[in-house]
Amino acid sequence: MQVLCEQFRSDWQRRLSISRGLEVVVDNTPCSIELCIPGEGHHATNRVLIEVNSHNEKLAEAELTSGRAYAAITTDEKLFSKHRSKENWFYLPPSLEIQSENWVEEREHVTTRNQLNSESYGLTTEVVFREIERIILYGLKKYIPTSEEKILSLIEENFSDKPKRPYTSFIKSKSNRDILLAEDFFPDQFQDLEEFQKRLKGLPPFFLHYGGAGDALLLLASIIDRFKPEPGSLTILSAATSIEASKIFFREFPAVGDLYICQIPDDSMALTILRYATCVVANCKGQGATPLRSHKEDWIPGLDITKSYSIPLYPEWAKNFPKKIFADNQIAVAPRGSEIHMTGGKSNSIPQVLWEDVIFLIKSAGYLPVILGVPSEEEDYPAPSGCIVKRSLSFREQMEIINGSVALVGADSWAKTFSALAGKPTLVFPPTYDGIFNSSDDASYNVFLRPWSNITLAKSTQDLQSFLLSKLF
Repeated sequence: MQVLCEQFRSDWQRRLSISRGLEVVVDNTPCSIELCIPGEGHHATNRVLIEVNSHNEKLAEAELTSGRAYAAITTDEKLFSKHRSKENWFYLPPSLEIQSENWVEEREHVTTRNQLNSESYGLTTEVVFREIERIILYGLKKYIPTSEEKILSLIEENFSDKPKRPYTSFIKSKSNRDILLAEDFFPDQFQDLEEFQKRLKGLPPFFLHYGGAGDALLLLASIIDRFKPEPGSLTILSAATSIEASKIFFREFPAVGDLYICQIPDDSMALTILRYATCVVANCKGQGATPLRSHKEDWIPGLDITKSYSIPLYPEWAKNFPKKIFADNQIAVAPRGSEIHMTGGKSNSIPQVLWEDVIFLIKSAGYLPVILGVPSEEEDYPAPSGCIVKRSLSFREQMEIINGSVALVGADSWAKTFSALAGKPTLVFPPTYDGIFNSSDDASYNVFLRPWSNITLAKSTQDLQSFLLSKLF
């Protein structure tokens, strides 16, 4: 049996011109897989539909249902989200959109818009077209008169979904339902991307967490009110900035069952590729505000996280979280956020030179400061008299204190994210770069700060003074 397929593997540049789609020959019977646009009057079978959009969506669905087409490719993220559970729908970022302007009369050639460098293009399409090849070979059983045994043998040999190493071989340790994955669970070689996706498909249906506690809060905000999960029913795959902090955080929520956890990769390019590869597998049920592409591409000004990521701004579970109240006039103070993976002199902390003035102004306005954070922050942010210190490693206790406070004053941290979700007046000192407040917007502002009307940005103690007078009276 001879099988000839365009593999899209060896030469990145060659992929920019796909000639005659995919050609398969089984037992001397040719099968030409063509790339077509739905509704272009081309009615042959064995097709891959491209440029599927909201206008030709129904036609594409009919083509797929009838078996005249094997797969559909769209650059519409919203449309893909609608069909992502279906095995034969695929997403390519708009910057890699396939064009049809240079097609010849017989539709034998396709050109692509090469907006990105060839390496990025190849890495993205490698996963998409490899999966399409697999579907096509399964489809051969319907159209090619040949032995089913031979076809199944071909699929098993060349296109098996089974990974060389199942995810279970990457389990480093287990403690109750916390499952620590080995450092190499995320591959450091891009050619291992397909193997990585096979590995992911072995996991039970999961929700993806990338980052720290603030990212985890937005993930849970997208889940809890919407799905109302039973205790222990959520499976989380956490690529964490801090493994221990992620364990502690998710165990504060009874709905979380199995927690697969590993260290987040350091390389930003690798992180973008792996994040996309993880989000698009069918058993990934949600990813909070984790972007499919780079943060700058997805976290854009005007982003509506309620629509794009199904994150309610004020979820009921946050507003109804238990409260710990020491006094009716308490204000939670969180001076430092995570400093892990901070580059370019970035710091998520209230500048230490302002610390004494911050506490003084809160007390002078008639409020009781309740200082949060971790015990190691005591040296940089000492507590003067007239404050309550509740630094600890317990997320739950600190969330209860925030929900029992009249407001929160803090750095750009997970604490401000919970305060915002709970509907509390929240004053945030934005990140500094080499000790100077950022004068230009960070992409994260569009996800973690700007959506909430109850968040106020401060770059001076005068801003804090105005906040205490205007927001709380």
